Amino acid sequence: MDIYTNLFTGSISDADQKRVFDPFFTTKLGQGGSGLGMHIVYNLVTDVLGGEIRLQSTPGAGTSFTLRIPLVAPHISPESRETDLITNV
Repeated sequence: MDIYTNLFTGSISDADQKRVFDPFFTTKLGQGGSGLGMHIVYNLVTDVLGGEIRLQSTPGAGTSFTLRIPLVAPHISPESRETDLITNV
């Protein structure tokens, strides 16, 4: 299933597009942005739902995100989740 959203609030520079999903990356430092929102979305879509997220940004035309997720999320066993938590520390 594809989910598409288009944001007409402006474009994202090429340099920022490469970092938009990085934890703590923000262009709103000191203005209330933590830089975790898109990182959390990326992890939910890719790790939890087994999908992918794509970013398209064109100067003057805005920014769009496309989420492609399976109709059934992959099963993650409690054992593998514990292993992932330990190895990602």
